[in-house]
Amino acid sequence: KLADPNTRNKLPPIPLPDDEHIRFLPTINSLFNESDTMDHCVYTYARHTISGRSFIFHIEYEGDIATIEVAANGEILQSQGIGNSQSSRVRPGKTNLAIVYGRRELSKWAKDLNREK
Repeated sequence: KLADPNTRNKLPPIPLPDDEHIRFLPTINSLFNESDTMDHCVYTYARHTISGRSFIFHIEYEGDIATIEVAANGEILQSQGIGNSQSSRVRPGKTNLAIVYGRRELSKWAKDLNREK
């Protein structure tokens, strides 16, 4: 049984990225909404986000959208576009630029997670 949809996900121990293209998903409800929008199962990671084992972000960049999960140790665990695709929806046959951008920027941000331990 999952927590109440308004349950807050644990915040990272460092400031959230200050980037207009990257949005932290702060509640269980935001995970459900992300799953609906993105047509994937990110909501099933709610236990991880409530406990702080991982942090989940929505990325919008150059017309593409993606979801990225970052482990508490700073590792990028996964990055998915709509329907778990790695392809762009706005540039058929091309890579999802939100995934590329999000992985790059969140990798830089996540280096500080290791320093907090």
